[in-house]
Amino acid sequence: MVLVRQWRYPVGEALLEIPAGKLDGKNEDPAHAALRELAEETPYTAAEVKLIHTFYTVPGFGDEKMYLYLAEHVQPNSVLAADEDEIIEPVLLNREQVRSALANNQIHDGKTLIALQYWLLYC
Repeated sequence: MVLVRQWRYPVGEALLEIPAGKLDGKNEDPAHAALRELAEETPYTAAEVKLIHTFYTVPGFGDEKMYLYLAEHVQPNSVLAADEDEIIEPVLLNREQVRSALANNQIHDGKTLIALQYWLLYC
């Protein structure tokens, strides 16, 4: 599993997360954004992505909609295209490491919890 360790100023700590980001404008296709974010935040690219699920992050507070994708046919890419304002460290975890991270409360990001549990159950 490809994750990123990224400093999150609002919580004051570096979190392990799936690669993610915002749409570049209202017209960007979420699948395209998922492919772009993978290339920007990790040394990997994917041929395609499969939509796993959509959900609202905090429906009692706002209308932010999250699109969760599974990257398929992932290949190493020697060039990182990270945004200048991001400090990101790619992290690779195998299934046992993912299980351990979940069991030991090392994942503090909701979308990542959903993605990792989906991966363990269905992939």
